[in-house]
Amino acid sequence: MKSVEALLKTTFSGRRFTRKQLAHVQQTVEQFPNLTRTELAHTLCEHLSWKTPNGKNKVESCLTLLEKLEAQGVISLPARQVRQAPQRRVPLLEKDTPETPTEAALDTLMPVRLEAVGSSEPDRERWKAYLQTFHYLGYRQPVGPHRGYFIVSEPRQQRLGCLLFSASAAGALAPRDRWIGWDLQHRTKLLHLVLSNDRFLIFPWVHVPHLASHALSLATRQIAEDWVQSFGYRPVLIETFVDPTHFAGTCYRAANWQFLGLTQGRGRLAPDHQSRISKKEIFVYPLQSDWQQHLTGTAGAVQIQKRYRNDLQASHAPSIDELFGARHPVVRRRPTRSSERSLVWQRG
Repeated sequence: MKSVEALLKTTFSGRRFTRKQLAHVQQTVEQFPNLTRTELAHTLCEHLSWKTPNGKNKVESCLTLLEKLEAQGVISLPARQVRQAPQRRVPLLEKDTPETPTEAALDTLMPVRLEAVGSSEPDRERWKAYLQTFHYLGYRQPVGPHRGYFIVSEPRQQRLGCLLFSASAAGALAPRDRWIGWDLQHRTKLLHLVLSNDRFLIFPWVHVPHLASHALSLATRQIAEDWVQSFGYRPVLIETFVDPTHFAGTCYRAANWQFLGLTQGRGRLAPDHQSRISKKEIFVYPLQSDWQQHLTGTAGAVQIQKRYRNDLQASHAPSIDELFGARHPVVRRRPTRSSERSLVWQRG
């Protein structure tokens, strides 16, 4: 194996590591050859305090680090384990299910509020079923933090539509990145501050002028605080995509979202850079007045410096040998479905 001293750079997955930290990674992989890649990633995240803003281990980022170190000959990883992903059953409603048609002026339904979709099975399954049945893209389980809402008329106690937001903004989006002023470093570090409005549905039996733009306005006023309560950090921007072959994007414009341009039509999974899908219109909405400062300026620089100081402090942590000198490491399975293992220290 090559020494970490041979590495030309020590920044991986948007984090700058010291060579001492990378040597710890190398030692951990060598000392625990029976751990799976995911179990190694969890162990290293805990040792390096590598967490998402809501306190979860940055497993995907750590797996990327491990794969890049292996590609450069610094470590040798265990073989990948091929597992069949569980099939998520998404409920479906009968499209001819009778619903009360709603044709009214918006003020007759006011106040309208957003009702958060909780974890209770009936409500959540019903919300998913509405999206799967009546949204032209159906429902797809979001990856990572997300919040769902019903659009509800208070006086009628009637659900009028659904919304879905997630922390899955596009990794690279040229019109957005130019508009923000992002370089690769800032985008990698701060992409989690941009939310994606993945789904927006007004039920097909609801015909209320201006309801859609009003619901979007409610969402942009409410989502940041809800996100803080649920995930521990405040997003500063929302993005969404509108397919002009299906919609004109009128409600986003009416709700003061800004049009930035068109996507390239490649989607997320087009390695040959060829257009595979229709080009989408890109809309964004800032959630606070100093959004650009948070994403590119002083606030972002402070966050980066603070994270680097934390990295430097972590680099002075005891070495793997020092930790194991006084304690005996025991590998146990966590009581989770993924059977991830962690290091549990037992005094000798």
